[in-house]
Amino acid sequence: LNSTKSGDANMSCDLHSAKVLPTRCKRVALDIGTNIGTDSLFYLKHGMCVVGVDALPQMINETAQLTREYGNSISLLNAGLAESDGGCLRVFTPKGRTIWASLDYSKAMSYVRTPRQIIVSTVPSVPCERLWTFVPPGVRPLLMKIDIEERHYLCVEALERVAPSVRPVYVSWEQHFGYARNLSFPLLDVRLMLLMSSLGYDRIKVVSNRRGRIGNAHTTSGLPEKFPDAATNNITWRSVPDLLKAGVGSPVPWRGYTDWFDFQMKLSDKVRYAGPT
Repeated sequence: LNSTKSGDANMSCDLHSAKVLPTRCKRVALDIGTNIGTDSLFYLKHGMCVVGVDALPQMINETAQLTREYGNSISLLNAGLAESDGGCLRVFTPKGRTIWASLDYSKAMSYVRTPRQIIVSTVPSVPCERLWTFVPPGVRPLLMKIDIEERHYLCVEALERVAPSVRPVYVSWEQHFGYARNLSFPLLDVRLMLLMSSLGYDRIKVVSNRRGRIGNAHTTSGLPEKFPDAATNNITWRSVPDLLKAGVGSPVPWRGYTDWFDFQMKLSDKVRYAGPT
């Protein structure tokens, strides 16, 4: 039961619903972890097309309902992200706590008292780079938002396997709290920053999810250029060496609420406009 991947022949893991966005879509957002769809809706309202993915069918259904007026400007995929293609992933959902669903059985169990309170479902397993098959050929997504509960690293690392000419301009992922790869915060995130820097992402912001507001950091303040950095409290981007020299810092409670960070990185103009490689 603790294994997240299975070859059980009785499990149906066919990909459903997702379609390639129409060729008119030149500004694309990859919404990885749609939740109820508020981020996808925000991107659509700002003139983007969206490829959205979530492991929970109820989240995909809610996103579809919330964004239904935008028709084929959004393509939704019910799947779990993994390092390899094919097979199934088990999703463990605590009854009454859909938001705490996890691919980690022990983590899901931490929110309930007995195993009977866990709902087990299965979804197709796909690597993050598979999402580019739903983006029109040759289009560089404007942004990629990653919020898939301690598995954000999968999609950051996948950028190594994506053609440089179609890597997103902006990439955002939620901090890893210490579950992923058994690395305490911020070791894994620092590794990811260095990886991103090697791919040409030379600017970074550390964004508070709570400071000055309650809600989802990805949609409240606007697009990445508008987010204030938690350390400087202004919208100016920092270099990765400058950030690491100063230290990543730790999120602090805000008005009684637990805070956490999003790391946002921007592709350098030199790389962005270098032409196809």
